Amino acid sequence: MTPETVASAVLGYLLSVVAATASCVFILVGPGLILAFVMNALTWFVRRQAYQVFGARFYPLLFGWLGSIVHELGHALLCPLFGHTIEDMQLFSYLAPGGRTGYVRHSYDRGSLYQTIGNFFISIGPIILGTLVTYYASRFLLGPQVFQAVSLDAVHRSPPAWGAVVGEIGRSALAVVRSLFTWENVGDWRFYLFLYVAFSVGSSITLSRADVKGAWKGFVAFVGLIFLFNLATVWLSGRAVEPGLVMFSQAYGSFYAVMAFALIVNALFALVLLPLWFLR
Repeated sequence: MTPETVASAVLGYLLSVVAATASCVFILVGPGLILAFVMNALTWFVRRQAYQVFGARFYPLLFGWLGSIVHELGHALLCPLFGHTIEDMQLFSYLAPGGRTGYVRHSYDRGSLYQTIGNFFISIGPIILGTLVTYYASRFLLGPQVFQAVSLDAVHRSPPAWGAVVGEIGRSALAVVRSLFTWENVGDWRFYLFLYVAFSVGSSITLSRADVKGAWKGFVAFVGLIFLFNLATVWLSGRAVEPGLVMFSQAYGSFYAVMAFALIVNALFALVLLPLWFLR
């Protein structure tokens, strides 16, 4: 083999490893992070409207307390799992300065790869817990039929059709909205309680600047670990780790549907507030 042939083979292999790594990362966290950042922007807009309509002090008492508690617990519950020590924690404070209603301060061993990666998952803990709370609230209040598992047929394709996956999640969330807003539910108090939980908790499925900052090093370490794994194994089957992750992603397809539904509820709430905001 000539040096040019060897260099071409090495470059081709590295490109395959990069492609496999990008695909794995997207399978694991891509849709959730995209939805969380969209929710960030929407929540900022809704809060701006709500503060004008309800007042900066009344809104946290009406909606913010539940979301703040779930958000901070999402951070706190994952700290012990990744070996982090919780130094201080406040789940909700009505009088907190700067609009921050709660916080979790934690420390870790910066020399530990596991604990460094833990920063990423601890930072996205509010997304995980907020989605689970919304899902189980629907089951408890309205029954198990509200959120059915999403059939991510696009994931089965090779290569996976990620645009189609996102479309299927959106269609599933809209189907949930159509199934919820029925004449039967309009007369049921549990429906309104669920909408309250879905909005209050859904608006906490966000990543603050502090969360993004805390997640960055952990995310880089997480991606680096997947890259090294693929570097050692892609030659076995082309994309050694991806098939298992695809199967795993199918198990939490409904997880993304819940996130998308929470986003839709926040958008509907924004539409309700919009005329009140103009008439204030």
